[in-house]
Amino acid sequence: MRRRRFLGLLGVGVGLATAGCSSGNSSETGTGTNPTPNRRAPPEYDCSVAGRPTLTGGSRARGDTVESRPYPDGPPPLGDEDAVVEYVTRYERALVQRRVRNDAPERVTAFGLSGGTRIYDAPADTALVRFRYTYWYEYEADGNRTVHADSPIHYATYYVDDSVVVRAKREGFLDDAEEAKLIPDPWESGEPVECFD
Repeated sequence: MRRRRFLGLLGVGVGLATAGCSSGNSSETGTGTNPTPNRRAPPEYDCSVAGRPTLTGGSRARGDTVESRPYPDGPPPLGDEDAVVEYVTRYERALVQRRVRNDAPERVTAFGLSGGTRIYDAPADTALVRFRYTYWYEYEADGNRTVHADSPIHYATYYVDDSVVVRAKREGFLDDAEEAKLIPDPWESGEPVECFD
């Protein structure tokens, strides 16, 4: 197995995320210094297990009317916060849409996702972004009835550098105290979804 280990320290700035569901995306930056930063070496990962959803043959053959969202090319320019937020948002939208299309019982006719991002302090040439969102979709049932489905709140935290995208996910509401923490934590529950050469 090919295993990479990063060197360096990561200072995670902790702040309250107030992003919510809306018709578009909102973004809040987590600049500002945590007086007692949590310092850890960047997460370990194994490129041999990196993976992200792709459309299965069944979902492609079913004839969904939802156009596939492409995964963004990476890595993003890590010194540009706006570009990193756009990258993470596009990545999560593409990933969730593929998962929904693969799991839906019948032909998917509509899909939407909205939320907001929180940027955490990270060392040079890395990025740490949490995306809080909900999604909805519609699918045909029995060939003539449309069913609408709404998701609970989801959180996805992305650690990105020029070698890897690591994603940690969580489903379910966080209270105010939990919102102020790095939950989900890519060091504790993150998995590589893409490695770069």
